[in-house]
Amino acid sequence: ETARWTPPPENVRELQALMRHREDLLSMRQQERNRLQSGVSSVRVRGDLEKHLAFLDEQIRQLDKDIAAHIDGDSDLRRQRELLLSIPGIGPTTAAGLLGGVSSAFHWWCRRPG
Repeated sequence: ETARWTPPPENVRELQALMRHREDLLSMRQQERNRLQSGVSSVRVRGDLEKHLAFLDEQIRQLDKDIAAHIDGDSDLRRQRELLLSIPGIGPTTAAGLLGGVSSAFHWWCRRPG
């Protein structure tokens, strides 16, 4: 019998939302960098782009702290992150991304019948 799909737990859904938001911020930052490097000649526009880049950088820094705090506050996520960090080449950001993307599959695998 095939196991019925169940949504990931709330702690994983929150991590997924935080990681998606981080990806969106990184994408916006790259777009603004591209605009800045495209040869914008207006001093005003360049200034606005630089201010927006600084704002995005700060948002990403704060979000990274929030993601770490979210994982730290959950014993399952914290334990899984520690296991991932024991793998050479896996750092905190990659571990958080894997937890957000793989945790739901891990949740399903561990709870399937048989």
